[in-house]
Amino acid sequence: MINLFPSARAARRRLAAVTTAGAVTVLGALPFAQPARAATGLQRAAYFVGADGSLDVFGSNSDGVWSKATPVTPAKSAPAGAPVTAVRGPSGRLLAYYVGGDGAVYESCGAAGGSFAAVTGPGFASAGAPVSATLAGGAVHLTVGTSGGFSSASDDDVPICGNGLHWWGPGPRPKWWTAGGDFTTVGYGDGEVGVFQAGGDGAVHAMWGTASGQWQEATLTATGVAAPGGGVGATVTPAAGAGVRSAAVSPDGSAPAPGATSIFYAGRDGRLYVEHPATDGLSDKPAPLPADPKNPAPWAAHVGALSAADGTTQVAYISSTGALLLAAGVNGRWQAPKQVTGTGFGTAGGSVGVVGSSADDVDITYCGTPYPGHIHFGPQGPVWFQAGGAGSVVAGTVTAAVQ
Repeated sequence: MINLFPSARAARRRLAAVTTAGAVTVLGALPFAQPARAATGLQRAAYFVGADGSLDVFGSNSDGVWSKATPVTPAKSAPAGAPVTAVRGPSGRLLAYYVGGDGAVYESCGAAGGSFAAVTGPGFASAGAPVSATLAGGAVHLTVGTSGGFSSASDDDVPICGNGLHWWGPGPRPKWWTAGGDFTTVGYGDGEVGVFQAGGDGAVHAMWGTASGQWQEATLTATGVAAPGGGVGATVTPAAGAGVRSAAVSPDGSAPAPGATSIFYAGRDGRLYVEHPATDGLSDKPAPLPADPKNPAPWAAHVGALSAADGTTQVAYISSTGALLLAAGVNGRWQAPKQVTGTGFGTAGGSVGVVGSSADDVDITYCGTPYPGHIHFGPQGPVWFQAGGAGSVVAGTVTAAVQ
């Protein structure tokens, strides 16, 4: 075990939060003027690095009307389509992170009307390396993929952008880690963090960081079941007072108890699987979700997931035919996925983000080619919105959804 957590922050408390999976060329906090419609008061937002290398954002205010995509940084700030992650900080600000073309980690504060800053020196990670952010114990936890493993930081969300991060030094280097592969993180109210990746052995693994300051490995699945470095989604089922990992799940591994963590990945058979890890590693048998034979999930597909306050879980992916599919579950009872777009809508297995509050209030963000957008699912059915060009997108662009 490796002691990396600063003990002074271990006592912070907050309800569990989860986010999906993450530059600029100038040091310091630099303002970047944007149109008023895309101001800092976004209630839900999506970030992506466009084809021109700018960090772009689009989202909705309290009126529910979504803005057009707007650049936050200049062009050539990061590799086109680079991973980006986003989270709403304790202050209420939207915070986004990514690794720039110079290998430095950058932070954007306050959406399109905010500022951005480098939080490391150049060469900290590979250009466009994966990133993931979540809330843990009342602070932002940032994870950055680095050589042979990952590095972590806590962000105090101070008023001056870029000044609140505290790096914990060299992070874990597990032997199964897939360099450059996707990963995701979840945070808990007691300050604990889970980092999940499909390793080089094709098993889904976890690195648990405890509030007492220790990292511990756990293997969650058998080997060969997931694409090394492929997409992994994760959620924490809401529960009053939740914030500590729960082992309470059903015998078939499909119905998590309130407070439990759910991990999703695409199997070789074109189906999505769910597994519920707990303190002792593998806590149940991974269970397949209902499938659509006409729209299999590509091996290594990105998986967007949401556990909403109404007890439902929504999982989205872009099928091998390029159609967007949405699967819904209530207390572990999963419905067959619904095809909500035509074929060729997006890149097979491409990035999607899911945010919302209930089964009748879900937004899926995506980066189609060449334009990004979102689909809102409400009582009247789906409503599509194209966010426009901004920096445009390329195949494989990663989008991060946040609310």
